[in-house]
Amino acid sequence: MGNHVFISYARQDEEFVLELASNLKKSGIRIWLDRLDLLAGANWNKSIDDAIYNCSKFLIVLSPAAIASRQVESELLLALDKKKLIVPMIYQTCQLPRQLLAYQFVNFTSCTLEDKTALEPLLCVLEGGTRVSSPETKNLDGRHSQETSEERSFLQWFVKIGRFRFSITWVVLIALSGLPLVYGTLVWWNYSDQFRKQSTTIERREEEGERKLSSPDSTGKESPISISAKFAAPGRSAQGIAWDGSDLWVSDNSGKIFQVDSFGKIKDAFQAPEVTPEGLAWDGASFWLFTTNHSDIVQFRVKHGERTVTTISSFLSPNQTIGGTNDGLAWDGEHFWYSDQFNVYKLDKLGAMLDSFTLGQEIAGLAWSGANLWVAHNDLPSSATLSAVDTRGNVLASYRSPVFQIEGLSADGYDLWVIGRDSLGGPVSVYHLNMSNVETLTSTGKEPPTAKND
Repeated sequence: MGNHVFISYARQDEEFVLELASNLKKSGIRIWLDRLDLLAGANWNKSIDDAIYNCSKFLIVLSPAAIASRQVESELLLALDKKKLIVPMIYQTCQLPRQLLAYQFVNFTSCTLEDKTALEPLLCVLEGGTRVSSPETKNLDGRHSQETSEERSFLQWFVKIGRFRFSITWVVLIALSGLPLVYGTLVWWNYSDQFRKQSTTIERREEEGERKLSSPDSTGKESPISISAKFAAPGRSAQGIAWDGSDLWVSDNSGKIFQVDSFGKIKDAFQAPEVTPEGLAWDGASFWLFTTNHSDIVQFRVKHGERTVTTISSFLSPNQTIGGTNDGLAWDGEHFWYSDQFNVYKLDKLGAMLDSFTLGQEIAGLAWSGANLWVAHNDLPSSATLSAVDTRGNVLASYRSPVFQIEGLSADGYDLWVIGRDSLGGPVSVYHLNMSNVETLTSTGKEPPTAKND
């Protein structure tokens, strides 16, 4: 294990994070930050993974943008899986991920980096301290707390199994004659209402999260979307999915493209034309692929007998953001639709932007159904949302997704195909979603939302 601190953050918070990183380095903290430590030409995803594998602590800068970021989420899941010491720092008020509810956090919402004393709680933890003594360190209910996360975990466990109250008792072991004096003290704390209520609050939040996962769609009705089939996604990190009329094609972020039948059987596999493939689309004659390593959209064809891939053309994506985004591709029979974070772009085959609009949530998947677009939004800690959107950016309807977390989206003309997970950190699967009960949707004819300038 290395001795650096990995900093996970949303790109929208980059200015604050760079200043934070500078302050930490001046204080003698060894950090790893993508903007400072990624080398030109390096494999972006592998470098991130290696930095998390080798870090001693994982600092996550929390904000609404970070909560919505799939990249931040994937980094956190990896850090949790590798049992790294997680240090949550709340930069802007936001709904905390469910995985972090039991962690002590550093509240920075009312502080500035100019105030050097405000960094003391964070420095205490990053330098190896286990107790944060600053008044800016609070528990999840906003009350000041001096207990460590290990102490709180013990309290929760103890309260759950008994919830009895004990008076303080002292037990003194009798000294044995002729031997050194032996004595011991066992102290049972008189657990206050504060500890009991704290445990109850955490349990209540967990129950509310579970209720949200089974909640109906945004209109209050039961979602008409159901899972018809499910099978394990091929590869190690499936990201994009496309339907060619008979088979599914899955892009894996390790650099592979898989051909899979509708039952999950792998029929063929190809080396992707670029590393770190993500969004994938089929135009009826060739494939189009977005790659996070260079922010390129690449047109290519495959040759089955020789398992070769031929690149036909490529162009830079409109946003030209390298790594850390949710990029989807869809083909409507004439034009491309490309999603990047909150934005959706309409492109021709040469990469020229014909139109664009902005949605209110970060986009996790994009598909064309034949009449309208479908977009996926992850609503952690609740289940994902699937929304029908017309070509002007108007949301026609939104439904609770039966898939908890969505990574990629495609349509076969009737139903949707999803790459996703049943739970946070769960295995990646391919889902066939039955859309037959969804009502026919028509455009509202309203003007599209104003495009966001990044």
